[in-house]
Amino acid sequence: MNHSHHLVTMMRAEVLMRTTLNIDDEVFNQVKDYANARSISASKATSLLLQRALRESVPVRQEGEFFVFSPGPDAPVVTLEHALRIEDESE
Repeated sequence: MNHSHHLVTMMRAEVLMRTTLNIDDEVFNQVKDYANARSISASKATSLLLQRALRESVPVRQEGEFFVFSPGPDAPVVTLEHALRIEDESE
């Protein structure tokens, strides 16, 4: 039993990679909150969140000096009135 535990640990060590990332304090606190709410480590939470972000990323293309993306077909239309209301609310 103990032997198989060491074997699993060794197999996992071959798959996992350790690295150091510089993360803003605010982002790290959000990761810790996410991890605590799910009873997982901050490391696991970081991996899960990065995997989701990369899987669900929106394709971006550059047109001249602007970066443009196409929202999905179910995305709500943002009108000028809506944008101006958001701008007013943020002041």
